[in-house]
Amino acid sequence: MITPESPRIPTSIGKYPIESFLGAGGQSEVFATRPVENVPSCAVKWSRETYEPRGSDPLVAEYHLLAELCHKQLVRPHDFGYEKDRAYLVVDRVAGPELFAGLPTG
Repeated sequence: MITPESPRIPTSIGKYPIESFLGAGGQSEVFATRPVENVPSCAVKWSRETYEPRGSDPLVAEYHLLAELCHKQLVRPHDFGYEKDRAYLVVDRVAGPELFAGLPTG
């Protein structure tokens, strides 16, 4: 798993220069981008593995779902592609606390 201290953080994914590591989940790692080509700083979700057939990656379904929905409380998809045979999804970067921050543990 990639951590903020990991030397494996990519310098770019697709055409998006990577600014920092934001976090990781079960299926993907998330990075902050620097603005590029009229796209503000975004978040890039990068699949942890290669799926065959290529279109079976869960990020493909997430991209199509977000593209169909339009709501002020959902992130907007900006781009989708493949880098090193792994899917990536570019979405709005949302500022704020982590989802589970402040919840009691145990």
